[in-house]
Amino acid sequence: MPSMMSRRSVILAKIEGTEGVDASPVGNTDAVLVENPVPSFNPNFAETNEVSNSLDGQGPIASGMTMSYSFRVALKGTGTAGVAPEWGKLMKACGIAETLTATGVPAAPEALAAGGSAFLAVLGASAVGTAQLYRGMPIVFTGAVPGTSFISDYTAAKNATLTDTLGGSLVATTNYQIPPNVRYQPGSTSIPSLTIYGHHDGSVFKMVGARGTVNLTFNTAGVAYAEFNFTGIFAGYADIANPAATYDLGRPVPYKNGKFLLDRIERAISAASFNYGNNVVSSENPNKLEGYDIGEIVSRNITGQADPLLTPVATQDLITKFRAGTTMMLHGRYGETAGNRLAFTAPKILQTNNNIGDRNGKLNVNIPFAATGPDAGVFLTVW
Repeated sequence: MPSMMSRRSVILAKIEGTEGVDASPVGNTDAVLVENPVPSFNPNFAETNEVSNSLDGQGPIASGMTMSYSFRVALKGTGTAGVAPEWGKLMKACGIAETLTATGVPAAPEALAAGGSAFLAVLGASAVGTAQLYRGMPIVFTGAVPGTSFISDYTAAKNATLTDTLGGSLVATTNYQIPPNVRYQPGSTSIPSLTIYGHHDGSVFKMVGARGTVNLTFNTAGVAYAEFNFTGIFAGYADIANPAATYDLGRPVPYKNGKFLLDRIERAISAASFNYGNNVVSSENPNKLEGYDIGEIVSRNITGQADPLLTPVATQDLITKFRAGTTMMLHGRYGETAGNRLAFTAPKILQTNNNIGDRNGKLNVNIPFAATGPDAGVFLTVW
């Protein structure tokens, strides 16, 4: 009997047009490059206790069953700014809305309006005055005060609060442009479901109506990972040849020569992580094939962790902010090639503890935190 090799696996995923109806993903458009794909089952059994003149029972009765798929993805872009990566559909099925900005805003750099500061820019005439429209997006400045930053807050008056402190006041002598990018931010409505085919060396597991949760980890000098766990309805297991698969070109880039900022102050970390904490519920329903409705995301609780090296109070007083319940802005970015640069922005984090530790002989602070704000806990951007 031939062995089935774990590395000979292909994962396909496709957004469903109708929830719970097989979307028939194919290898040339729907493949996602993943690590460690693992299918698992969540069966229910009805226990009985009939008496039959024996000490032995009659055995449980198999009832409904849901299915899970877990795997992780090394985050990378497509190599073309403003084009969604292959893992974008996975994010959407985890309640994370995708916004594509395919061209620059404005099309060519234009002057800022008056009223800015070193970390506040008032955008010019071409910008749209819709609150938070550009939140989590990159912005590039040229002219009197050059530099790159990200927008952590945006008002209807076109006031863009930045993640960085730049080298001077941002006024009309400086031009701005928001470059093409793909932004992922928490959403609470219109969350799609996936069909997932897990091909494993000549056999396929099929799951429909899949929704899930995700953890993001950014390792310094390593690549970023998104760890997904999806729950759906088992839709079959069969022997079928693995499909030929087409993936995004290029390789993930390491987190180096970039930025990690807490309230606009550079801090040295070994890693930062975010857990979206989605609660996916499959309600009992006797009208359905397996006795369960398609899973829905009914709540979310975004938490995270970072471990900056300890600094003097004069540099940054994290203990006072922790004791006072003061929120902070957290931001990181890296990458040098358009279409394969990554950034994460948490506009308001609240420390939930402040633990002094040791990292390679140096004192550090382990900071667990809650990423707060309705549909604004953390923004993941490819640009």
